[in-house]
Amino acid sequence: MLLLIIAVPASAKSGDSCVLVGFRGDPEVDSLPEGWDHVTYLGKNENEFRLEADRGTVLQVRSLNSVSALLATPDVDIAEYPLLAWRWKVNRVVGMAREDRRDRNDCAARVRVVFKTPQPAPTGDTLARRVLKLGGVDLGAGEPDGEKIDYVWGNYLPQGTVVAYPGARDHFMIFLQSGGEKAGRWVWEQRDVRADYERCFGGKPPDIAGLLVLTDTERTNEGVIAYFGSVVFLKREHDETP
Repeated sequence: MLLLIIAVPASAKSGDSCVLVGFRGDPEVDSLPEGWDHVTYLGKNENEFRLEADRGTVLQVRSLNSVSALLATPDVDIAEYPLLAWRWKVNRVVGMAREDRRDRNDCAARVRVVFKTPQPAPTGDTLARRVLKLGGVDLGAGEPDGEKIDYVWGNYLPQGTVVAYPGARDHFMIFLQSGGEKAGRWVWEQRDVRADYERCFGGKPPDIAGLLVLTDTERTNEGVIAYFGSVVFLKREHDETP
């Protein structure tokens, strides 16, 4: 997988085997990668982001009683490139987290896919931004609205769990890792986003509105360091899912 990701171009053309999202930038100079925007959540402390060199450029996210994300909007045809692959690492899990409870739903790491749902239900954060904008305070668009799937490195719910996000509409979590057994080392993941969408929502998925990486500790007041790298969309011919 690593050789494949390094060998392909950063943008896909017809016939390319993948769409590389990745984290491009100079770890000595840049704090945020090219093509990613910082997304904040109203009233919440923000995570700290930096680029590091580790078999390529990777993203480090430091979270302490905080939550914020980086957002990419790749131009990818999910019908042609249904597989999403990446590697991630955490220094620890959020020990007090209970992902099935709204008041303790923190996670060491999330990769979130947002879909361009027709007439999506706005979140509370979106509504608050709209109200503030009417009053002359423009805080930006925030996280895109739409149906969402979180790929999670959690603590409480077991690996393989698929569950609705507590208190949210049209939002599911899929637990790829659970617990700290693999903390401190890189773990490769690959998911069939089309199949996961059909499992969670039914029907064929719409286009992707955004891809976010984040960690959140604002509910449990804990501290976590997460790393993300080598984010890429692949054609099904590269399926390595067991």
